[in-house]
Amino acid sequence: MDDMTADDREPIDFYPPAAPYPASVWPPPPPEQQPVASRPPEPPRKKSVWLWAIPAFVLALLIGGLLSVGTNRSNAKTATKTTSTSLTPTTISRSATTSKSATSPTTAASGPTTAKSSASSAPGAPPTSVGSPKTTVAGSGKLVGTPLDIHDLIAKVGPSVVSIEILQGNHPVAAGSGVVISNDGLVVTNAHVVNLTDQFGRTMRNATISVRLTDGTERPATVLGSSPENDIALVKVADATGLPKATIGDSETLEVGDDVVAIGNALDLGSTPTVTKGIISAKNRTLDIDANLTLTGLLQTDAAINHGNSGGALVNASGEVIGINSAGIPGAQNLGFAIASNTFSPLIETLKSGKTPLVAPVAVLGVTTQASADGVVVTDITVGSGAETAGINAGDIITGVDGKAIKDQNQLGAAIRTHKPGETIKVTYDRNGQTQTVSAILGAR
Repeated sequence: MDDMTADDREPIDFYPPAAPYPASVWPPPPPEQQPVASRPPEPPRKKSVWLWAIPAFVLALLIGGLLSVGTNRSNAKTATKTTSTSLTPTTISRSATTSKSATSPTTAASGPTTAKSSASSAPGAPPTSVGSPKTTVAGSGKLVGTPLDIHDLIAKVGPSVVSIEILQGNHPVAAGSGVVISNDGLVVTNAHVVNLTDQFGRTMRNATISVRLTDGTERPATVLGSSPENDIALVKVADATGLPKATIGDSETLEVGDDVVAIGNALDLGSTPTVTKGIISAKNRTLDIDANLTLTGLLQTDAAINHGNSGGALVNASGEVIGINSAGIPGAQNLGFAIASNTFSPLIETLKSGKTPLVAPVAVLGVTTQASADGVVVTDITVGSGAETAGINAGDIITGVDGKAIKDQNQLGAAIRTHKPGETIKVTYDRNGQTQTVSAILGAR
Protein backbone atom coordinates (compact mmCIF):
# COMPACT_ATOMS: atom_id res chain seq x y z
CA MET A 1 0.00 0.00 0.00
CA ASP A 2 2.98 2.34 0.51
CA ASP A 3 3.73 2.27 -3.22
CA MET A 4 0.25 3.40 -4.25
CA THR A 5 -0.10 6.83 -5.84
CA ALA A 6 -2.88 9.24 -5.15
CA ASP A 7 -4.67 7.97 -8.21
CA ASP A 8 -4.47 4.42 -6.92
CA ARG A 9 -5.91 5.29 -3.53
CA GLU A 10 -8.65 7.51 -4.93
CA PRO A 11 -9.27 6.85 -8.62
CA ILE A 12 -9.16 9.86 -10.89
CA ASP A 13 -12.67 9.06 -12.11
CA PHE A 14 -13.96 10.18 -8.74
CA TYR A 15 -12.55 13.74 -9.06
CA PRO A 16 -15.21 16.14 -10.42
CA PRO A 17 -14.01 18.02 -13.52
CA ALA A 18 -13.64 21.77 -13.33
CA ALA A 19 -16.25 22.26 -16.06
CA PRO A 20 -18.05 19.92 -18.43
CA TYR A 21 -16.79 21.85 -21.45
CA PRO A 22 -14.52 24.90 -21.93
CA ALA A 23 -16.51 28.11 -21.73
CA SER A 24 -15.11 29.29 -25.06
CA VAL A 25 -17.13 26.71 -27.03
CA TRP A 26 -20.46 27.67 -25.51
CA PRO A 27 -22.75 29.55 -27.95
CA PRO A 28 -23.29 33.29 -27.19
CA PRO A 29 -26.68 34.27 -25.75
CA PRO A 30 -29.23 35.53 -28.31
CA PRO A 31 -29.71 39.34 -28.60
CA GLU A 32 -32.54 40.90 -26.63
CA GLN A 33 -35.70 41.60 -28.65
CA GLN A 34 -38.44 44.12 -27.96
CA PRO A 35 -41.79 42.58 -27.09
CA VAL A 36 -44.48 42.84 -29.75
CA ALA A 37 -48.00 43.72 -28.71
CA SER A 38 -50.63 41.15 -29.63
CA ARG A 39 -54.33 40.55 -29.07
CA PRO A 40 -55.29 38.41 -26.14
CA PRO A 41 -56.19 34.90 -27.26
CA GLU A 42 -59.85 34.04 -27.71
CA PRO A 43 -61.25 31.53 -25.26
CA PRO A 44 -61.58 28.03 -26.79
CA ARG A 45 -64.97 27.10 -28.09
CA LYS A 46 -66.68 24.09 -26.62
CA LYS A 47 -67.34 21.42 -29.26
CA SER A 48 -70.47 19.38 -29.01
CA VAL A 49 -69.89 15.67 -28.38
CA TRP A 50 -72.83 14.76 -30.60
CA LEU A 51 -71.09 16.18 -33.69
CA TRP A 52 -68.71 13.16 -33.84
CA ALA A 53 -70.43 10.56 -31.65
CA ILE A 54 -73.43 10.05 -33.97
CA PRO A 55 -71.37 9.44 -37.19
CA ALA A 56 -69.03 7.08 -35.29
CA PHE A 57 -71.97 5.05 -34.03
CA VAL A 58 -73.44 4.75 -37.53
CA LEU A 59 -70.07 3.72 -38.99
CA ALA A 60 -69.63 1.03 -36.32
CA LEU A 61 -73.03 -0.45 -37.19
CA LEU A 62 -72.10 -0.61 -40.89
CA ILE A 63 -68.74 -2.32 -40.21
CA GLY A 64 -70.35 -4.85 -37.86
CA GLY A 65 -72.94 -5.76 -40.47
CA LEU A 66 -70.33 -6.28 -43.17
CA LEU A 67 -68.22 -8.53 -40.92
CA SER A 68 -71.29 -10.61 -40.03
CA VAL A 69 -72.13 -11.15 -43.70
CA GLY A 70 -68.54 -12.19 -44.52
CA THR A 71 -68.44 -14.67 -41.64
CA ASN A 72 -71.69 -16.30 -42.69
CA ARG A 73 -70.45 -16.68 -46.26
CA SER A 74 -67.17 -18.24 -45.06
CA ASN A 75 -69.03 -20.73 -42.83
CA ALA A 76 -71.30 -21.67 -45.71
CA LYS A 77 -68.31 -22.46 -47.93
CA THR A 78 -66.41 -24.52 -45.35
CA ALA A 79 -69.52 -26.52 -44.45
CA THR A 80 -69.37 -28.27 -47.83
CA LYS A 81 -65.89 -29.78 -47.43
CA THR A 82 -63.60 -31.28 -44.77
CA THR A 83 -60.69 -29.33 -43.30
CA SER A 84 -57.64 -31.48 -44.04
CA THR A 85 -55.91 -30.10 -47.13
CA SER A 86 -52.81 -29.36 -45.02
CA LEU A 87 -51.39 -31.67 -42.38
CA THR A 88 -49.57 -30.52 -39.31
CA PRO A 89 -46.23 -32.18 -38.46
CA THR A 90 -47.83 -34.05 -35.57
CA THR A 91 -49.89 -36.12 -38.00
CA ILE A 92 -46.90 -37.51 -39.93
CA SER A 93 -44.42 -38.41 -37.20
CA ARG A 94 -44.98 -42.12 -37.85
CA SER A 95 -45.81 -43.73 -41.19
CA ALA A 96 -48.39 -46.10 -39.70
CA THR A 97 -50.21 -43.26 -38.00
CA THR A 98 -50.16 -41.20 -41.17
CA SER A 99 -51.38 -44.08 -43.30
CA LYS A 100 -54.21 -44.91 -40.92
CA SER A 101 -55.45 -41.36 -40.52
CA ALA A 102 -55.27 -40.77 -44.25
CA THR A 103 -57.70 -43.59 -44.94
CA SER A 104 -60.18 -43.21 -42.08
CA PRO A 105 -63.14 -40.79 -42.24
CA THR A 106 -62.92 -37.68 -40.08
CA THR A 107 -65.13 -34.76 -39.16
CA ALA A 108 -64.55 -31.03 -39.23
CA ALA A 109 -64.74 -30.98 -35.43
CA SER A 110 -61.41 -32.82 -35.23
CA GLY A 111 -59.53 -29.63 -36.14
CA PRO A 112 -56.13 -29.45 -37.85
CA THR A 113 -55.28 -33.10 -37.18
CA THR A 114 -57.98 -34.47 -39.50
CA ALA A 115 -56.53 -36.48 -42.34
CA LYS A 116 -58.92 -36.96 -45.24
CA SER A 117 -59.75 -34.51 -48.00
CA SER A 118 -62.66 -35.00 -50.35
CA ALA A 119 -60.97 -32.71 -52.84
CA SER A 120 -57.82 -34.87 -52.94
CA SER A 121 -59.86 -38.01 -53.59
CA ALA A 122 -61.58 -36.55 -56.63
CA PRO A 123 -60.62 -38.02 -60.02
CA GLY A 124 -57.71 -36.18 -61.60
CA ALA A 125 -56.92 -34.20 -58.45
CA PRO A 126 -53.17 -34.00 -57.58
CA PRO A 127 -52.11 -35.96 -54.48
CA THR A 128 -51.34 -34.08 -51.31
CA SER A 129 -47.54 -33.77 -50.98
CA VAL A 130 -47.36 -32.31 -47.49
CA GLY A 131 -46.70 -35.00 -44.93
CA SER A 132 -46.58 -37.82 -47.45
CA PRO A 133 -45.93 -41.21 -45.81
CA LYS A 134 -42.83 -43.31 -46.39
CA THR A 135 -42.77 -44.93 -49.80
CA THR A 136 -40.67 -47.76 -51.14
CA VAL A 137 -38.86 -47.65 -54.47
CA ALA A 138 -40.00 -50.62 -56.50
CA GLY A 139 -37.43 -53.40 -56.41
CA SER A 140 -35.01 -51.50 -54.19
CA GLY A 141 -36.40 -52.00 -50.69
CA LYS A 142 -35.30 -48.46 -49.81
CA LEU A 143 -37.45 -45.87 -48.09
CA VAL A 144 -37.49 -42.44 -49.66
CA GLY A 145 -38.95 -39.11 -48.70
CA THR A 146 -38.19 -39.44 -44.97
CA PRO A 147 -35.05 -38.88 -42.90
CA LEU A 148 -33.22 -41.70 -41.20
CA ASP A 149 -34.98 -42.37 -37.88
CA ILE A 150 -32.22 -43.48 -35.53
CA HIS A 151 -34.58 -44.24 -32.66
CA ASP A 152 -36.71 -46.55 -34.79
CA LEU A 153 -33.62 -48.37 -36.07
CA ILE A 154 -32.24 -48.89 -32.58
CA ALA A 155 -35.59 -50.23 -31.37
CA LYS A 156 -35.86 -52.55 -34.37
CA VAL A 157 -32.30 -53.84 -34.78
CA GLY A 158 -30.59 -53.12 -31.46
CA PRO A 159 -31.91 -56.19 -29.59
CA SER A 160 -30.64 -58.43 -32.42
CA VAL A 161 -27.03 -57.21 -32.03
CA VAL A 162 -25.13 -59.12 -29.35
CA SER A 163 -21.71 -58.92 -27.77
CA ILE A 164 -19.37 -61.89 -28.21
CA GLU A 165 -16.57 -62.56 -25.74
CA ILE A 166 -13.80 -65.14 -25.92
CA LEU A 167 -13.03 -66.47 -22.46
CA GLN A 168 -9.99 -68.40 -21.31
CA GLY A 169 -11.25 -69.92 -18.12
CA ASN A 170 -13.15 -67.03 -16.56
CA HIS A 171 -10.88 -64.38 -18.06
CA PRO A 172 -12.06 -62.52 -21.19
CA VAL A 173 -9.29 -62.27 -23.77
CA ALA A 174 -11.12 -60.87 -26.80
CA ALA A 175 -14.46 -59.28 -27.63
CA GLY A 176 -16.52 -58.51 -30.71
CA SER A 177 -20.09 -58.38 -31.94
CA GLY A 178 -22.64 -60.56 -33.71
CA VAL A 179 -26.08 -60.37 -35.30
CA VAL A 180 -28.92 -62.82 -34.60
CA ILE A 181 -30.28 -64.04 -37.94
CA SER A 182 -32.71 -66.80 -36.88
CA ASN A 183 -35.09 -67.59 -34.04
CA ASP A 184 -33.17 -70.77 -33.19
CA GLY A 185 -30.12 -68.79 -32.04
CA LEU A 186 -27.90 -68.51 -35.13
CA VAL A 187 -25.56 -65.55 -34.92
CA VAL A 188 -23.42 -64.32 -37.82
CA THR A 189 -20.12 -62.63 -36.99
CA ASN A 190 -16.57 -62.26 -38.28
CA ALA A 191 -14.28 -65.26 -38.44
CA HIS A 192 -11.54 -63.31 -36.69
CA VAL A 193 -13.88 -62.58 -33.76
CA VAL A 194 -14.27 -66.27 -32.88
CA ASN A 195 -10.77 -67.35 -33.84
CA LEU A 196 -9.65 -69.37 -30.81
CA THR A 197 -5.94 -68.84 -31.38
CA ASP A 198 -3.55 -66.36 -29.81
CA GLN A 199 -1.36 -63.81 -31.56
CA PHE A 200 1.22 -66.53 -32.19
CA GLY A 201 -1.26 -68.84 -33.93
CA ARG A 202 -1.45 -71.28 -31.01
CA THR A 203 -4.83 -72.74 -30.02
CA MET A 204 -5.94 -71.29 -26.69
CA ARG A 205 -6.55 -73.77 -23.89
CA ASN A 206 -9.96 -73.90 -22.24
CA ALA A 207 -11.30 -71.24 -24.58
CA THR A 208 -15.06 -70.72 -24.60
CA ILE A 209 -17.48 -68.31 -26.27
CA SER A 210 -20.06 -66.25 -24.41
CA VAL A 211 -22.83 -64.19 -25.99
CA ARG A 212 -24.12 -61.20 -24.03
CA LEU A 213 -27.57 -59.82 -24.88
CA THR A 214 -28.66 -56.20 -24.66
CA ASP A 215 -30.39 -56.92 -21.34
CA GLY A 216 -27.02 -57.91 -19.86
CA THR A 217 -27.63 -61.67 -19.65
CA GLU A 218 -24.92 -63.99 -20.93
CA ARG A 219 -25.35 -67.32 -22.70
CA PRO A 220 -22.81 -69.90 -23.89
CA ALA A 221 -22.31 -70.43 -27.62
CA THR A 222 -20.33 -72.60 -30.03
CA VAL A 223 -18.94 -72.06 -33.52
CA LEU A 224 -20.79 -74.01 -36.21
CA GLY A 225 -18.61 -73.00 -39.13
CA SER A 226 -16.06 -70.43 -40.20
CA SER A 227 -14.74 -69.04 -43.47
CA PRO A 228 -11.57 -67.05 -42.77
CA GLU A 229 -11.21 -66.24 -46.48
CA ASN A 230 -14.50 -64.31 -46.27
CA ASP A 231 -14.06 -63.33 -42.60
CA ILE A 232 -17.50 -64.78 -41.81
CA ALA A 233 -18.46 -67.27 -39.09
CA LEU A 234 -21.70 -68.73 -37.76
CA VAL A 235 -22.26 -69.13 -34.00
CA LYS A 236 -25.03 -71.08 -32.27
CA VAL A 237 -26.35 -69.79 -28.93
CA ALA A 238 -27.25 -72.61 -26.57
CA ASP A 239 -30.43 -70.95 -25.30
CA ALA A 240 -32.33 -69.09 -28.02
CA THR A 241 -35.20 -67.99 -25.78
CA GLY A 242 -36.17 -64.38 -26.47
CA LEU A 243 -33.56 -63.84 -29.17
CA PRO A 244 -35.08 -61.48 -31.78
CA LYS A 245 -33.71 -61.98 -35.27
CA ALA A 246 -32.67 -59.17 -37.59
CA THR A 247 -33.83 -58.79 -41.18
CA ILE A 248 -31.14 -59.25 -43.83
CA GLY A 249 -31.38 -56.75 -46.71
CA ASP A 250 -30.12 -56.65 -50.28
CA SER A 251 -26.78 -54.84 -50.43
CA GLU A 252 -27.01 -54.50 -54.21
CA THR A 253 -29.71 -51.85 -53.81
CA LEU A 254 -27.34 -49.54 -51.95
CA GLU A 255 -26.04 -46.39 -53.56
CA VAL A 256 -23.12 -44.21 -52.55
CA GLY A 257 -24.49 -41.56 -50.22
CA ASP A 258 -27.20 -43.73 -48.65
CA ASP A 259 -27.60 -43.32 -44.88
CA VAL A 260 -26.44 -46.22 -42.71
CA VAL A 261 -26.02 -46.94 -39.01
CA ALA A 262 -23.34 -49.15 -37.44
CA ILE A 263 -24.33 -51.02 -34.27
CA GLY A 264 -21.89 -53.07 -32.24
CA ASN A 265 -19.90 -53.68 -29.07
CA ALA A 266 -17.36 -50.91 -29.67
CA LEU A 267 -14.39 -51.21 -27.29
CA ASP A 268 -16.44 -53.63 -25.14
CA LEU A 269 -17.79 -50.66 -23.19
CA GLY A 270 -20.94 -52.25 -21.82
CA SER A 271 -24.01 -54.42 -22.36
CA THR A 272 -25.80 -51.91 -24.58
CA PRO A 273 -24.43 -51.54 -28.10
CA THR A 274 -22.75 -48.44 -29.49
CA VAL A 275 -24.52 -46.70 -32.37
CA THR A 276 -22.79 -44.55 -34.99
CA LYS A 277 -24.27 -42.91 -38.08
CA GLY A 278 -22.80 -42.34 -41.54
CA ILE A 279 -23.25 -42.98 -45.24
CA ILE A 280 -22.13 -45.50 -47.81
CA SER A 281 -18.85 -43.98 -49.00
CA ALA A 282 -18.03 -46.57 -51.66
CA LYS A 283 -18.96 -50.06 -52.85
CA ASN A 284 -16.97 -53.12 -53.97
CA ARG A 285 -13.82 -52.13 -52.12
CA THR A 286 -10.85 -54.51 -51.87
CA LEU A 287 -8.79 -54.56 -48.70
CA ASP A 288 -5.56 -56.43 -47.97
CA ILE A 289 -5.90 -57.51 -44.35
CA ASP A 290 -2.51 -59.24 -44.28
CA ALA A 291 -0.22 -61.16 -46.58
CA ASN A 292 -2.59 -64.15 -46.61
CA LEU A 293 -6.02 -62.49 -46.56
CA THR A 294 -7.65 -60.13 -49.03
CA LEU A 295 -11.32 -59.17 -48.68
CA THR A 296 -13.28 -58.12 -51.74
CA GLY A 297 -16.70 -56.65 -52.43
CA LEU A 298 -16.62 -54.59 -49.23
CA LEU A 299 -18.91 -51.70 -48.35
CA GLN A 300 -17.03 -48.59 -47.26
CA THR A 301 -18.67 -46.27 -44.74
CA ASP A 302 -17.77 -43.18 -42.75
CA ALA A 303 -19.73 -44.44 -39.74
CA ALA A 304 -17.21 -44.97 -36.95
CA ILE A 305 -15.94 -48.58 -36.84
CA ASN A 306 -13.82 -49.27 -33.74
CA HIS A 307 -12.33 -52.34 -32.08
CA GLY A 308 -15.22 -54.47 -30.91
CA ASN A 309 -17.50 -53.36 -33.76
CA SER A 310 -16.29 -56.37 -35.76
CA GLY A 311 -19.20 -58.70 -36.42
CA GLY A 312 -21.81 -56.02 -35.71
CA ALA A 313 -24.55 -54.76 -38.00
CA LEU A 314 -24.43 -52.13 -40.72
CA VAL A 315 -28.08 -51.14 -41.14
CA ASN A 316 -29.86 -49.24 -43.92
CA ALA A 317 -32.72 -46.76 -43.55
CA SER A 318 -35.27 -49.59 -43.68
CA GLY A 319 -33.80 -51.26 -40.60
CA GLU A 320 -32.26 -54.10 -42.63
CA VAL A 321 -28.78 -55.50 -42.07
CA ILE A 322 -26.89 -54.88 -45.30
CA GLY A 323 -23.39 -55.53 -43.97
CA ILE A 324 -21.33 -57.09 -41.18
CA ASN A 325 -18.78 -54.60 -39.88
CA SER A 326 -15.34 -56.05 -40.35
CA ALA A 327 -12.41 -53.64 -40.40
CA GLY A 328 -11.11 -50.14 -39.91
CA ILE A 329 -7.80 -48.60 -40.86
CA PRO A 330 -5.64 -47.44 -37.93
CA GLY A 331 -4.74 -43.77 -38.21
CA ALA A 332 -7.33 -43.09 -40.92
CA GLN A 333 -10.44 -41.03 -40.32
CA ASN A 334 -13.96 -42.05 -41.33
CA LEU A 335 -12.84 -45.20 -43.13
CA GLY A 336 -14.69 -48.35 -42.11
CA PHE A 337 -15.47 -51.51 -44.04
CA ALA A 338 -18.26 -54.07 -43.86
CA ILE A 339 -18.84 -57.41 -45.60
CA ALA A 340 -21.87 -56.95 -47.85
CA SER A 341 -24.98 -58.99 -47.09
CA ASN A 342 -24.98 -60.40 -50.62
CA THR A 343 -21.51 -61.77 -49.90
CA PHE A 344 -22.19 -63.54 -46.58
CA SER A 345 -25.83 -64.60 -47.09
CA PRO A 346 -24.98 -67.40 -49.57
CA LEU A 347 -22.48 -68.82 -47.06
CA ILE A 348 -24.96 -69.28 -44.19
CA GLU A 349 -26.33 -72.71 -45.17
CA THR A 350 -22.85 -74.12 -45.78
CA LEU A 351 -21.57 -72.79 -42.45
CA LYS A 352 -24.68 -74.09 -40.69
CA SER A 353 -23.83 -77.59 -41.84
CA GLY A 354 -20.31 -77.26 -40.46
CA LYS A 355 -18.69 -77.33 -43.87
CA THR A 356 -16.11 -74.88 -45.13
CA PRO A 357 -17.44 -72.79 -48.03
CA LEU A 358 -15.64 -73.22 -51.29
CA VAL A 359 -13.53 -70.23 -52.11
CA ALA A 360 -12.55 -69.36 -55.66
CA PRO A 361 -8.78 -69.38 -56.10
CA VAL A 362 -7.11 -65.98 -56.07
CA ALA A 363 -4.25 -65.04 -58.39
CA VAL A 364 -0.93 -64.28 -56.68
CA LEU A 365 2.46 -63.10 -57.91
CA GLY A 366 4.41 -64.65 -55.05
CA VAL A 367 6.04 -61.61 -53.49
CA THR A 368 6.06 -60.01 -50.06
CA THR A 369 6.29 -56.24 -50.28
CA GLN A 370 6.48 -53.02 -48.33
CA ALA A 371 5.72 -49.44 -49.31
CA SER A 372 8.35 -46.93 -50.42
CA ALA A 373 8.46 -43.47 -51.98
CA ASP A 374 9.53 -44.89 -55.35
CA GLY A 375 7.10 -47.81 -55.62
CA VAL A 376 6.61 -51.19 -53.94
CA VAL A 377 9.75 -52.80 -52.56
CA VAL A 378 9.99 -56.61 -52.76
CA THR A 379 11.14 -57.97 -49.40
CA ASP A 380 10.70 -61.72 -50.02
CA ILE A 381 10.01 -64.16 -52.87
CA THR A 382 7.89 -67.32 -52.60
CA VAL A 383 9.80 -70.36 -53.76
CA GLY A 384 8.47 -71.71 -57.07
CA SER A 385 6.22 -68.68 -57.66
CA GLY A 386 5.77 -66.75 -60.87
CA ALA A 387 7.88 -63.95 -59.46
CA GLU A 388 10.82 -66.27 -58.82
CA THR A 389 10.54 -67.85 -62.27
CA ALA A 390 10.47 -64.38 -63.87
CA GLY A 391 13.71 -63.44 -62.10
CA ILE A 392 12.32 -60.88 -59.65
CA ASN A 393 14.52 -60.59 -56.56
CA ALA A 394 14.23 -59.16 -53.08
CA GLY A 395 15.16 -55.48 -53.17
CA ASP A 396 13.58 -54.84 -56.56
CA ILE A 397 11.08 -51.95 -56.68
CA ILE A 398 7.94 -52.78 -58.66
CA THR A 399 6.78 -49.66 -60.51
CA GLY A 400 4.25 -51.02 -63.01
CA VAL A 401 1.99 -53.90 -64.06
CA ASP A 402 0.81 -54.28 -67.65
CA GLY A 403 1.96 -50.76 -68.47
CA LYS A 404 0.08 -49.12 -65.56
CA ALA A 405 2.02 -47.27 -62.86
CA ILE A 406 2.13 -48.88 -59.43
CA LYS A 407 2.66 -46.54 -56.50
CA ASP A 408 1.54 -48.58 -53.50
CA GLN A 409 0.66 -52.09 -52.35
CA ASN A 410 -3.07 -51.62 -52.86
CA GLN A 411 -2.55 -50.78 -56.52
CA LEU A 412 -0.30 -53.81 -56.95
CA GLY A 413 -2.85 -56.13 -55.34
CA ALA A 414 -5.72 -54.68 -57.37
CA ALA A 415 -3.76 -55.08 -60.62
CA ILE A 416 -3.04 -58.75 -59.88
CA ARG A 417 -6.63 -59.54 -58.84
CA THR A 418 -7.96 -58.47 -62.22
CA HIS A 419 -6.36 -61.67 -63.56
CA LYS A 420 -6.99 -65.34 -62.93
CA PRO A 421 -4.42 -67.91 -61.81
CA GLY A 422 -2.36 -69.12 -64.77
CA GLU A 423 -2.54 -65.85 -66.69
CA THR A 424 0.61 -63.91 -67.60
CA ILE A 425 1.27 -60.30 -66.64
CA LYS A 426 4.03 -57.81 -67.43
CA VAL A 427 5.87 -56.59 -64.34
CA THR A 428 8.07 -53.50 -64.50
CA TYR A 429 10.60 -53.02 -61.71
CA ASP A 430 13.66 -50.99 -60.85
CA ARG A 431 16.92 -52.71 -59.85
CA ASN A 432 19.88 -50.57 -58.89
CA GLY A 433 18.59 -47.70 -61.03
CA GLN A 434 17.95 -49.89 -64.08
CA THR A 435 14.33 -50.41 -65.25
CA GLN A 436 13.36 -53.88 -66.45
CA THR A 437 10.09 -55.50 -67.59
CA VAL A 438 9.51 -59.25 -67.34
CA SER A 439 6.64 -61.67 -67.91
CA ALA A 440 5.34 -63.54 -64.86
CA ILE A 441 2.79 -66.37 -64.68
CA LEU A 442 0.40 -65.90 -61.79
CA GLY A 443 -0.07 -68.66 -59.25
CA ALA A 444 -3.12 -69.48 -57.10
CA ARG A 445 -4.01 -69.20 -53.43
